[in-house]
Amino acid sequence: MRILTYLALVVSALVGASTSSKALTALDYKGSDVDILGVIDQESNVPAKPVARVYFAAMQTNGKWAVFMHDARKNGGDNVKASKLGEFSQKPDQFVNDRRKPYFHVPGKGLYTVAKVNGKLKAVKIFNTDPDPSKPMYGLICWDESKLAFAAYNSATGYEPWISNGKKSGTKMLKDVNPGAADSFADSFTGQHSDVGALVPAKLFFSASNGPVATADGYQLWVSNGKTDETFSINVTRQDSDNNNGAGRPYYLANVNETIFFANSGNDDEDSLELWTSQGSIANTFSLSRTGTNGPSGISPYNIVNGALAPLAASSVVAFFAGSDSSGSELWSATLDFVPSRITNINAASSSNISDIVPGNDNGMVYFKAFNGTTYDLYRQFLGVTSVIAGSTGADLRQITPASQQLYFVANNKLRRVENISGQETSFEILDNIDQPIPTPGDLHSAVSPASPGLFRLYFVQGDKVSFVDNPTVW
Repeated sequence: MRILTYLALVVSALVGASTSSKALTALDYKGSDVDILGVIDQESNVPAKPVARVYFAAMQTNGKWAVFMHDARKNGGDNVKASKLGEFSQKPDQFVNDRRKPYFHVPGKGLYTVAKVNGKLKAVKIFNTDPDPSKPMYGLICWDESKLAFAAYNSATGYEPWISNGKKSGTKMLKDVNPGAADSFADSFTGQHSDVGALVPAKLFFSASNGPVATADGYQLWVSNGKTDETFSINVTRQDSDNNNGAGRPYYLANVNETIFFANSGNDDEDSLELWTSQGSIANTFSLSRTGTNGPSGISPYNIVNGALAPLAASSVVAFFAGSDSSGSELWSATLDFVPSRITNINAASSSNISDIVPGNDNGMVYFKAFNGTTYDLYRQFLGVTSVIAGSTGADLRQITPASQQLYFVANNKLRRVENISGQETSFEILDNIDQPIPTPGDLHSAVSPASPGLFRLYFVQGDKVSFVDNPTVW
């Protein structure tokens, strides 16, 4: 059986732990074809030990998929047992969590969580979101504490936006955006979180169509507080006369310091994408590309990420994104006060093919992959300075994952680490002594503990086993 090998990087609280690495420890379970679904970091109840819970799926000898959980808190932090939570005929997917409970989807079955049944943790179905197995739910996100959103299908309403509070009674269609059996194809679900004390309710944003432009508005930006009668569209886009889904449709929605940024064709040019922003009303939804007399228009933004790790003043909101103009694909930035500006020109002769943009360890820092005309390199952008972190990494550079003052990534099918990547550092070291063969695709997950973010445990898959090593400063 072909083994899909995945990685999971878990950054967890370790109080007073040594920096020397331990021998690799394999978790105890039976299964193959392993896929780590995700991790949940927890407050430590074991001093000097990591506290993450790791969830993964593995194929059983009986031909069924099983979901397992490893809880590092047990056995004084040295637990190697993985508990089986349930078996399924299809491979589970769409794992999300609200930092307390996991949620995932099983094709043909529906939405699941984990709860105690007769004193033992089990996978428990919340709702059958797939009444037609050929049309499964998609787009699952956790948009605020214990609030889920996704698109689901039934024969009466088609594909429409749904919400859930993690309970069967609280799982329902949010709104029949495209009335009747027609689909609205809601997607790009993104949350804007509630303020302290819920003085400002959480909002859910998504893209959906209420019908073809000949009879309706086509694809628009939609916003909701979770109530059907308070779910409405912000009519700022349009479709073409042929009902082309690629025209006038909000794309790449991203929460940037509690402001929603997205790509949109705008009102006057169906063929080029602009950068737009919204706070949830028509009055504060506008094109940043058109702000000012010289704002760029056809920059086709994508891969929009939050440049702020901590809440900032509204005027300091910064978004980084890849954009394409006459210079090709480069790294751009934007704030609510200034029009988008191109901040790199790495491959002056052509396109730099910017991709894999991820937020860094300080406000205003991002890492990304780019082509310099000869090789693909790993770059950092911070305070207006673009630096090469790792050169000649190859086109398969992927899974860029910051972790405290270290950076992990996969290049040339090997796990790599860069140390001392704080914004105050100017020297970087690639530690080849931790090279570990990582077959494609490779997949790193990080869960940072605020208690002690500098110390962590590294999880990954070797053959049929999920293994871990503590504080791998030396492999």
